[in-house]
Amino acid sequence: MAARARQSHRTKLVTPMKPRSRPKKERPRLGDPITPGMSLRDIAAAWGWSRKQVALALDYATIPEEEFEEVLQTARNSREMMANLKRLARTRAGKSVWYERRCPHCGGLVKMEGQS
Repeated sequence: MAARARQSHRTKLVTPMKPRSRPKKERPRLGDPITPGMSLRDIAAAWGWSRKQVALALDYATIPEEEFEEVLQTARNSREMMANLKRLARTRAGKSVWYERRCPHCGGLVKMEGQS
């Protein structure tokens, strides 16, 4: 009797899946050509980029060419160059360049990082 009750309990939990209202979007594969009308996510998929890399490239595109070249020439290494480009792009977009790290338990300030 217990086996029969268990079996009927399992069948009640299983519900048939509903079909999606629209088909799943198919993204281009790596190396596919870029065509007009593609979204940024489609372009990123065709190039093999992450969405974060696309966002950074769009931020870097807002930097005027003179300032961009100046950052490239004044940086001592690639890490410093990327940090300077990111900071310049964020300040031009009006975004914060300072970050606070807070304790997850009490919410107290642990560390501030960033550059002015």
